Amino acid sequence: MNELLFSLEHYGYSVPECGYDKWRKELEAYVTTNVVTPEDEQHALMPLFHMCIDDLPSSTKAPELNDSNAVSVLRDDAYHWTGIDSSDGKTVSQEQIGTILAYLVAIGFIPKPDENRGTKLPVIALVPNLDSSRRKVGGRGAK
Repeated sequence: MNELLFSLEHYGYSVPECGYDKWRKELEAYVTTNVVTPEDEQHALMPLFHMCIDDLPSSTKAPELNDSNAVSVLRDDAYHWTGIDSSDGKTVSQEQIGTILAYLVAIGFIPKPDENRGTKLPVIALVPNLDSSRRKVGGRGAK
């Protein structure tokens, strides 16, 4: 998670690291002090707010994740068919995150980062009709 937050900082977004208790208090203050009028659009993550008001770290139960089966299949694939071993995995690069952020800015999903901080986002080309319809994905902007 820290790598993702560092990438956001790299591109000029201010994402200070803080503990869970401080974050939860700030989130609760944001929700209780911001008045949403009928003309306003509800924040896309608001349906998940109830998960955060409890003690999220101790109430969250998740299984230990293990990718050994995927690694085994990828090794077999390399040995028997493709000759390409992809079993060591691949992460999302900082450049790819920059492209994703540039797209989200271009369609109006997130604001531009501070231009006086960090690396500038890459320039991307949008397909007008296709990308205007994507703004409505997930209910955001669909009126």
